[in-house]
Amino acid sequence: MIESIVIFFRRKRKLSGYATTINCFDGAVQAPARKYMKRRYNVKYVDPIVEPGIVKILIGESDDPDAGVILRQIRKKLKMSIIDHKSRKISIAAHHNCLGNPASKEVQENQLRKAKKVIEKMIAEYELDIEIVLLWIDEHHMPKEVPELLGNLSFKETLYKTAK
Repeated sequence: MIESIVIFFRRKRKLSGYATTINCFDGAVQAPARKYMKRRYNVKYVDPIVEPGIVKILIGESDDPDAGVILRQIRKKLKMSIIDHKSRKISIAAHHNCLGNPASKEVQENQLRKAKKVIEKMIAEYELDIEIVLLWIDEHHMPKEVPELLGNLSFKETLYKTAK
């Protein structure tokens, strides 16, 4: 009996397909985002789309003179991931101590929400069911999902107040 339990927990999950991460260039935060997507969605591969301060670029707040070119490259890479690799799960990540976007956690979480709207517009033409998750990668390199806001409340807070 114990042997079969050990075998059950040792058995590897069957991974298949692709997901996409839209993430900062910082190498310290790429692996946590990739691992999170692999585990959360049971995918084998994760296509990385990386730039320093990528969230600022997506929402048009970057002072980089090449931001327009970078945005077109992001769109091109995203299309390849969605069309060619059939990725249906996308994460957009921001992180603690970002050199390309040295804003507070709260500011970056709001930027993530705006960036999600930009990505939704970019991919709307494909008319596919694609899930987008927002990630905050903390100072310990641990990714955590950023909740959607409904008014001034998060989705979880709204559910709690509705249930009362």
